[in-house]
Order: sequence, then structure tokens, then C-alpha cells
Amino acid sequence: MEDDIGGGQLSRSMLSDLAYDALHARIINLRLEPGRRLNIDKLSGELGVSPTPLREALGRLSAEDLVRVEPFKGFFVAPLLDQDELAYLADVRALLESHAVIQGAERFSTIIGDLRGEIDLMGRLVDADDLDVRAFNGADARFHTMLVAAAGNPTLDRTYRKLNAHAQIARLFIGRGEVDARQANDEHERIAAALVDGDLDKARTEVVDHINGVCERLSAPLKDGGA
Repeated sequence: MEDDIGGGQLSRSMLSDLAYDALHARIINLRLEPGRRLNIDKLSGELGVSPTPLREALGRLSAEDLVRVEPFKGFFVAPLLDQDELAYLADVRALLESHAVIQGAERFSTIIGDLRGEIDLMGRLVDADDLDVRAFNGADARFHTMLVAAAGNPTLDRTYRKLNAHAQIARLFIGRGEVDARQANDEHERIAAALVDGDLDKARTEVVDHINGVCERLSAPLKDGGA
């Protein structure tokens, strides 16, 4: 297959990046559901790339635990996190985000408008007749990503983005009801208010409480034998 996405030839690294972005988006939006076997030939045709850059992209996704490789069987979308794994994820997210609050103290004034913009969007989504879970999750992810990015630490930023992908998958797979979404956005509002007040200790506490609350709400269906 000739790699010519967009009508022009691209380097293998660029093709690998494009394949990675496309597959990452499909996985976190459940277009490729947990546990699904990934057919290299089919994906190669759909994405318009040859198997080599596609395998490189799958290798990157495997390093992020979004894809699993099984000997003699191939590539599979990673299974949904279980209750314990969600708790471990919450612990690490709380550490990273609470640290980011301290490191980003001098930069929050420049992004508070954007943070509130995402809060307002989530509020409108919650008030709609039918909650658009994907849109809510997207705004939620942007809120937290901006919060972490304010720390100005690229390694922290990359690490957080990898972790947050798993949280997005769990939210979408388990289902996010209006009550959970409203609670989450109320917690976002309290985080933003503490940042505006310059109360970093309160902001850190609100961040940790929010992440733990999300973990509890996502874990509840698993405890009850649901998703």
C-alpha cells in the first residue's frame, strides 16, 4: 500500500503519528470497544496507511496500556479497568493534579477564563434534555488537561494525558448519568473558585476530593455487578 493520506506522500513517522491519533480517538470514544481484536489489514485500509507505521502506532498505544499484545494472536484493545485499577488510577491522578495546582499557581490567572468556559459548557450539557456523555467527557478532559498543563512540566503533562484516557473510557463504558455529571461539575466549580481566591491548599483539597468522588461513582456499578 502506498501511504498518501491527504493526497501527498508523508514520512513514516508522520503516518505513525496520524495512525496513533486516529486509533487513540477511536479507543477513548469506544469506537473500538474494550477487548476487541484489532485487524491490521482492515485498519490499514480504513486509515490509509501501510502495516509498518500502523504497528508502530499500536506499539505506542500498548506502552500506554490502551492496547494489549497477545503472542500468536495479535493486538487487542485493552479491557476496561476493574474496581481496584480505577482506585489506583485515582491515587496517581490525585498526586499529579494536586502537584500541578502548586506548580501552576502563577499561571492560573491566564487560564481561569478557559477553565470557566469548560465548566459553563458542562453545565449546559447537564441541563439539556439528554446528556451528551461524549461531549461532557471532552469538556471534562480539557478542564483537567489545562489544569495540569499550567504546571509547565511537559513530562507531567504527557503522563497525565495517558492516565486520563483510561478515566474517559471508564466513564463512557459504564455510562455517566445526569446526577454524576452534575456532581462532577459542581466539584469543578469549587476547584475554579479556590484558584480564583488564590487558596492553593483548598484547591488541592477540592481536586483530590473530586478525583476520589469520580472514582467512587465509576466504581459503584462494578460493585453492584453492573458494567
